[in-house]
Amino acid sequence: MGIGNKKKIVNKVCFQHNNKLRGKKAYYYSLDAFIAIIVITIGLFIVLQSGSNVQPKQNIYIFSESITNYFTHTKIYDLNDELYPTTIKVWKQDGTITYFTNNLLEQTGELYAKGQLPLANQFVENVTGNAIDPNFNFELIIDNIQIFNETKIPKENSKSLISSTVLITGLIDASTSWGPYVAEIRVWQ
Repeated sequence: MGIGNKKKIVNKVCFQHNNKLRGKKAYYYSLDAFIAIIVITIGLFIVLQSGSNVQPKQNIYIFSESITNYFTHTKIYDLNDELYPTTIKVWKQDGTITYFTNNLLEQTGELYAKGQLPLANQFVENVTGNAIDPNFNFELIIDNIQIFNETKIPKENSKSLISSTVLITGLIDASTSWGPYVAEIRVWQ
């Protein structure tokens, strides 16, 4: 047996030994990766479950912004008269509502300026009937006078309260204006 043969035998034995170790190393690496996946999955599950308690606060911000935009951007002419056959449609025909280009908040302000608070309340109740999420409380105040209130829990017991303030003004007729009034929309949960 020459030196060359001994080298071949040693290399062959070392190669076989390394292959056995490689198989064991691969097993350990696979086991380690599997355990890491389980730990990451459990961690993500815990984080996502604990984060779900924050979501209502985000929803109240979205609802507050949504209801404020609804009142300040929806015009009287945008309302479908057929949805309000005994109120808004009649008020348009009998002259109670005269400026169809008013937005909902301006129309409420006009009714307030004319001293028609029950009518203003009924108007807001009609236009918000399907727009108010039952999980939230809603209040509309003009010049510190409560016009409308949809409350399930008192403000004092609320988790979150959002208030949006808008300055409103308008016309009663061609020569008489009303306002400016501070209108406040409060939403709480």
